[in-house]
Amino acid sequence: DAYYKSPGPKGLLTVYGENLPANVLSYGNMKFYRLLAVDVSRFPEMAQAFYASGLRKSLQTLADRLDEGIELGLVRPVNTFRMAERYYAALTGLSQRRALACMPLDKAAERKVYMNETVEMSLELLTPR
Repeated sequence: DAYYKSPGPKGLLTVYGENLPANVLSYGNMKFYRLLAVDVSRFPEMAQAFYASGLRKSLQTLADRLDEGIELGLVRPVNTFRMAERYYAALTGLSQRRALACMPLDKAAERKVYMNETVEMSLELLTPR
C-alpha cells in the first residue's frame, strides 16, 4: 500500500494528492459527477451508493493513516475524517468547478503546483508545533 511507503505526514498527503486525479478526477468520474448533479434529486440512493463506495472509502483510508500518525506523534490530535474531507475539498475544488462549468480540466503541471501548495498548508494544520 502506497500510504505505508510514504514517510511521515508530508509523504502521506503527497501520495494521496498524486493519486487523486487518477481516481476521483478521472474523465469517467467527472462525467458521472455531472450526471449526478443533474439527477440527484430523482435518484438520491445512486448518489449515496457512489459516495459510500468511492469517496467515503478513500477519505476513511486517509483518516486511518492520519490516525496512525497521531499514534506516532507525527500528527496533532484532530478529527481525522473531517481533516481528510477538507484536504480532499482543497485538492479538488478548482477541478470540480471547472468540470461542472464544462471547462477543460487543469493541466497536470498546474495540478502538481496546486497539490504541493495544499500539502504545505495542510501540514501547517496537522503537524505538532
